[in-house]
Amino acid sequence: MAEFELQVRHFGKKLFAETEKVILTEKEQELFAYICNSGTYVTMKNRVVRKLSQLQGDETPIRTRTKWNYYRERLFPPMEWFQ
Repeated sequence: MAEFELQVRHFGKKLFAETEKVILTEKEQELFAYICNSGTYVTMKNRVVRKLSQLQGDETPIRTRTKWNYYRERLFPPMEWFQ
């Protein structure tokens, strides 16, 4: 964890340095893509798993019915979502 924090800190300093052009290595480009694609739950997979757990409401393995409810909610969001 500490190593990752150091990598991100170094990357941030390089990215926001006051230079005209920033050239990123391949590893830095991968880190940038990872950071841009991450959110509150780190990855989309974690976000979906958390939402499925919320829909199911218990700690048992996710059932097929819960998955169908998730798909339906994603395809047809409630009217409140549009307002």
